[in-house]
Amino acid sequence: MRQLMIASGVGNAHLARLLLIARVLREQGHEVVFATGGDGGLAAGEEFETFELPEAAISDFNDNVYAAYTPALVDRCVREERAVIEAVRPDVVVADFRPTAAISARLAQVPYVSVVNAYLTSAFDPVDVLLAPATAGAKRAFASFAARRVQSSQKRKLAAGLHDVARRHGLARLTSLDDFYVGDVTLIADLPEFCPLRSLPDAHRYVGPLIWEPARDDLLSELDPTRPLVYATTGNTGPSRLVDLVVDAFGEDGRYEVALTTGPYVDLPTSPPRNVHAARYARASALLSRAVAVVHGGGNGSTYQGLAAGVPAVVVPYTNDQRINAHLVARRGVGLALALDKLTARQLRAAVELVAADAEMRPRLLHFQELMTSARGPEAAAREILTLGAPAR
Repeated sequence: MRQLMIASGVGNAHLARLLLIARVLREQGHEVVFATGGDGGLAAGEEFETFELPEAAISDFNDNVYAAYTPALVDRCVREERAVIEAVRPDVVVADFRPTAAISARLAQVPYVSVVNAYLTSAFDPVDVLLAPATAGAKRAFASFAARRVQSSQKRKLAAGLHDVARRHGLARLTSLDDFYVGDVTLIADLPEFCPLRSLPDAHRYVGPLIWEPARDDLLSELDPTRPLVYATTGNTGPSRLVDLVVDAFGEDGRYEVALTTGPYVDLPTSPPRNVHAARYARASALLSRAVAVVHGGGNGSTYQGLAAGVPAVVVPYTNDQRINAHLVARRGVGLALALDKLTARQLRAAVELVAADAEMRPRLLHFQELMTSARGPEAAAREILTLGAPAR
């Protein structure tokens, strides 16, 4: 079979998740082609054929990122995606956080697979995250009803630019943001034990986390092995203020070594203290194997990397989706969630020391570490993709 992977170009996370699946498919003898609005170097570097697509320009991930999807941009994205589909002639289109692909694949009448996080599905109920588990039934039911009404209205507004183009192409049923992240099969890159969904829609499948990391481990050789390590990362979409907080909290503190990664958008600290070792990317699993705690913004990749290593987290979210993961980390008892706006360096250091010393977290961390050990996200995703379509003749 021939698969076309269409990835969001926002950061590297969505392209990297599809790359993990593509490796499995290629090992099984299938052909995979990539198209992305960002830097396709990750895919091209592994000798996958790669096409370039237009992408929304997003400067602040705490803003409404969907405001950038104007009808003019959506039109252009759909036009160029359809041209790639025509050139590749895939048996299946697989997209990750690329809402315009829902239009393009349907117009091309090619089976469509969408890779999403659990909170991007219509089954996600914010009340399950925000309300205490012991909240009484009637109160919970009312809160859930109200929250879903508000959420439904918001998702329709966010999808306005996408819906306008879909409607003109005869796809008027694509009205809510949810609709642009639903495929013939929708793959959920989460653990159900971490982010459960009730009344899962048809053709939605949990496949497990899709965790990519670079092969290099540049920071390891710089670390003093005699001191406890704190690993901190902004991920793809974290704020620069988190870097400043980490440096102020632990810089020149003789008790700790700090490994800090800033991703593609946040600048590295200038002249960091001797015990703070910074890079844009590093092999998180190697660093976490030595860390006593991890500080991150709540992205899916960082969250599950910490769980896979069994390391307690201090989560400082910046965007709405990160706030969901921060609440879930606290709800599952595997870390703390802190608000960025009023956070001080002293409070951050105290939170790290608290989770690092919390023996009661250990059994819960071990439970999730065992779940992550048995999860095979890329393999499970590849199996689901191969259920769609027939080889081109």
